[in-house]
Amino acid sequence: TYSSSSSSTSSSTYTSTSAYTSTYTSTYTSTDTSTSTFASASAQSLIVGIPNAEVVPKGHVLLAHESQVNWWNQVNERGERIIAWNSFNFGCYGISEHLELCLTSFNIGSPGSGNVSLAGGFKPVYPHFHKEAADWEIKLVSGLMVPFSLSGNGVGIWSYSAASFRIPLLRTRITAGPSYGTRQIFGRDVFCWMVGYEQPITDKFSIIGDWYSGTHDIGAYISALQYDVNEHLTIIAGYKFANNAESGYNTAMVVISVEF
Repeated sequence: TYSSSSSSTSSSTYTSTSAYTSTYTSTYTSTDTSTSTFASASAQSLIVGIPNAEVVPKGHVLLAHESQVNWWNQVNERGERIIAWNSFNFGCYGISEHLELCLTSFNIGSPGSGNVSLAGGFKPVYPHFHKEAADWEIKLVSGLMVPFSLSGNGVGIWSYSAASFRIPLLRTRITAGPSYGTRQIFGRDVFCWMVGYEQPITDKFSIIGDWYSGTHDIGAYISALQYDVNEHLTIIAGYKFANNAESGYNTAMVVISVEF
């Protein structure tokens, strides 16, 4: 979720990024020949705010809602303390083993952000070196979204690419790459870098986080905990640390996602 606080959308009260992941259980054989089972920290479209290295299974639908809230240091024009809330809503459909389609709404909240948009797009993910480096689970990620502003700010674009790999034994997945997006999502036209991690702890519990570099509406580091209630329901709770004051305010967040 991304509420704007840059000069282009000064009516916003805080910035948010988003988390919407579902989970599947994967079995792997480590280099010490023992077999273990972990829950993937992301079997869907995003880690917390950046695209991950998974897609929704073919024929499946994922729906997610994220709310971000700041109740401790937000004020209105009269200087009165308020609770600032922003939301992100996300739907995704698995087209094939390597491709998903997405529909996203941005910045529906209170007070209004002045930068509400609706975006459609797709994300392909392909494995590489699965014979030469099977334990590393190397994947290449790319994607494109076209946001249509519902606040009179026109039509924009968000394109990205990333490399992703899993550290053997630790099972930590690292994803990183470049991103370019326009003001309908980022508050201004900006090139930045995105980095994320996913660390499974048990078959239901994971530590996840990610970061967008730079000064813009989603320039922040998000740290979160993910709990996979079952194969259909995932709950994520976290905290956003804005890169600087121009990128918005720190917020608490919760995400609920359902896959069917």
